[in-house]
Amino acid sequence: MNYSAFVVCLGNETTWSFILLLSSLFQRISGAMAPQPSIVFVGTPYISPITSPSGFEPSAAPDSLIPLLPSSPLYPLDSGPSLQPELGGLCGLETAALDGVLQKTAVDCMGPLAKFVGDVICCPQFGSMMKILQGELSSSTGSLALNDTEAEICFGEATDFLANLGANDTLANLCSLKPDNLTRGLCPVSGVAKFEEIVSKSSLLEACTSIDPLKECCKPVCSRAINAAAMQLASTTLTSLAVNGNLSDHRDKQAVNDCEGLVLSWLARQLGPESANSVFRNLYSCKVNRGCPLIFKDPSSVVNACRGPSPQNFTCCMSLYSYISELQKQMLITNVQALNCVTFFGSMLMKKGVEIDLYSLCQVDLKDFSLQVHGEQGN
Repeated sequence: MNYSAFVVCLGNETTWSFILLLSSLFQRISGAMAPQPSIVFVGTPYISPITSPSGFEPSAAPDSLIPLLPSSPLYPLDSGPSLQPELGGLCGLETAALDGVLQKTAVDCMGPLAKFVGDVICCPQFGSMMKILQGELSSSTGSLALNDTEAEICFGEATDFLANLGANDTLANLCSLKPDNLTRGLCPVSGVAKFEEIVSKSSLLEACTSIDPLKECCKPVCSRAINAAAMQLASTTLTSLAVNGNLSDHRDKQAVNDCEGLVLSWLARQLGPESANSVFRNLYSCKVNRGCPLIFKDPSSVVNACRGPSPQNFTCCMSLYSYISELQKQMLITNVQALNCVTFFGSMLMKKGVEIDLYSLCQVDLKDFSLQVHGEQGN
């Protein structure tokens, strides 16, 4: 199958295009439900043409891979005075210093829209906010983590606070976050003083004070520094690393992962809310763009309609459009994620016997793989 004619067209979306996108999304929210397939394929990371076993690749990469992580769909808002729900504070903190981050999180996770932008916009911002909250709390407690009781109370206050600002009230489930994320977990070190005795503060700050979102995703600097610091913190409890030089034990892996969370809390403490939020969002964007988040059901309907060297164009394309329309209902995805999804789906069709370039035949491009198709796209 020759996909060389498939050209990826990406441009810089304008503010008006994003407004049009959201207008369309609000009209579709009530009726758009994610498909419930009986057979599920999970997308795999992007593979370069050199290493791709299928040989399927779009013939041209996007002129720009920005946005790696889309900006907030309705941000900034001219909201006037700081938004203060009737909670009188957040986890014992005055909210003034966190106003910008809190309002941004509420907007990014706005009501029913959150389920469509969760993976791309809402959850990265919610996760960033929680680490910043931990960092702010450490200034008064001397600890980068909360105990179980404190975590339960604080997590509930945070989600209630956001809900009062207009955010979705199911963020915990939507983003798979829980009070345990505010505790130290299996990390043996949580005190700020002990942390700073073990970790090289200057190296960590040098790597993470300011990061290039494109370079960080390709050649991680801050991410590696965070992992190295976490390994140092967890070293007293790592058994498998001491034996064979790698983290083969599940508890050891979890300990390092929990320590990485505390490293983020320490960075938030050092950088301040706004700077930390920028760094964390860039780090999350690299994770978000590693694969295709869409769920692909069994494509037999497309394969049957498009099999062979000369399928009936109308029947084939209608089948493809119907299949893709179900994908569009799942969520908003980034341009890089869409590229991963295009690659994965093309490879899936090839393996099942489709021989022709369906994307060119049916004039399908990247934006057709997400809800972005329902808004006007900039060129």
